[in-house]
Amino acid sequence: MRLLLASRSPERRRLLREAGFEVEVEPQDVEEEAARKPQDVHFTVIVNAVRKAKAAAARHPRSVVVAADTLVYDSEGVYGKPASPEEARAMLEHFSGRTVHVATGLALAVHGAIRCVVDRAQVKFRSYGPEEVEAYVASGEPLGKAGAFTIRGRGSLLVESVSGHPSTILGLPLHRLVELLRGAGVYPGYSSATSYHLSTFTAE
Repeated sequence: MRLLLASRSPERRRLLREAGFEVEVEPQDVEEEAARKPQDVHFTVIVNAVRKAKAAAARHPRSVVVAADTLVYDSEGVYGKPASPEEARAMLEHFSGRTVHVATGLALAVHGAIRCVVDRAQVKFRSYGPEEVEAYVASGEPLGKAGAFTIRGRGSLLVESVSGHPSTILGLPLHRLVELLRGAGVYPGYSSATSYHLSTFTAE
C-alpha cells in the first residue's frame, strides 16, 4: 500500500517502510501550534498533525496522506525539538531518573475526510550523569528529536523502561495507523476510529 507522508522525519519514513508500506515523502510547511503547558499537549499534537495532512491532501487529493506530531511532557513542562545543543543538554539532564509522557497525534487524509487520533506512551529514564549527557549530545542524535532523545540508537542507553507502543515514542503509532486505514476503508478489516470530516475539523 502506498502512502504520502507529510513529514521530513526519517524515523517516521523508516517506521512505515519497515512495516511494509510504500512511502512517498512530501514535508509540509505549515504554522504549528505550540503547547505552553502539559494540559495543552494532546490538542496541540492533533491540530498540528491535521494541518499537515490537510495541506498535503490539498495538493494530492487522490493520495492516502499520513501526518503526525509528537511532544514529550511531564508535570513541569512540555519538550519539543531542542533548538540547540544547550537546550538538548538541559532537557536530558532534567529527565535523569524521571518518567516522561510522550503524545503523538496522527492524522490520515483520504476520500475527502480527516481521521485522527492521539496515542500516548511513557519513558522511564535511568539515573545518569552529566558526562553521559555530554557524550550523547555530542553525537548529534538528540537534535531534531522531540524531548532530545530517541529510544533507538544511543538514546536507548539512557532508558530504563518503556510503557506503551514503541512506535508512538518514535513518532508514528503504527497500531493506530492501521485502525485509521481500516476505518477509512482502505485497509483490510474495519475499526471504529474517530472520524472528522474536513468541513467540520478546520484546525485553523
